[in-house]
Amino acid sequence: MSALPLAKLGSLVLKTLAKPTAKKLRHTFQEYETTRAILVGLGQASHRLTSRMTIWSAGYKIRDIKPLQEDKAVEMGSEILTEGFLFTVAGGLVVWEYNKSKEKERLKEEKQRIHERNENARLEAMIHGLDVRMVDLEQILKEVLLQHNNNNKKQETSSSQQDDDQKNKAQFRNSVEPSKASRPRRWYHLY
Repeated sequence: MSALPLAKLGSLVLKTLAKPTAKKLRHTFQEYETTRAILVGLGQASHRLTSRMTIWSAGYKIRDIKPLQEDKAVEMGSEILTEGFLFTVAGGLVVWEYNKSKEKERLKEEKQRIHERNENARLEAMIHGLDVRMVDLEQILKEVLLQHNNNNKKQETSSSQQDDDQKNKAQFRNSVEPSKASRPRRWYHLY
């Protein structure tokens, strides 16, 4: 179930309250002379503009536009004031909702960027750990190979020393002991 959109309901309430507020504003402006003069000016300007547009759209030239009576000008000015107030409220709400959605989108993007940054940092840490392990393994492998080579050399030297010792012993025996052919036969060998 989704959350209740309080912001949308709030903007709807503001739009609804704007209509009676606009009516109250309209009546208040009609009561005082200075504000009434503003309404008359708005009404006359609106009358001139709409009359010109009507005449131009009909294809005629404008000679002179008669001003409205004061009561009609006040009524038209108050209509413009009411519509302007409602338009301002509605436009302000649209801008507010747009900014709010942009802020949500910006926060979502920022959250995504933070998540990506954290993921990248985690992966970099893993890679760094693997690099350290790789260097350690390479060092251990070098030590093992060096030890293996040293052991092989020792074995080769010990086996070559053994071979040399056997050769030396054989040469020594040959030089000290006469060969069988050169030895005199003993009498007990004859029988």
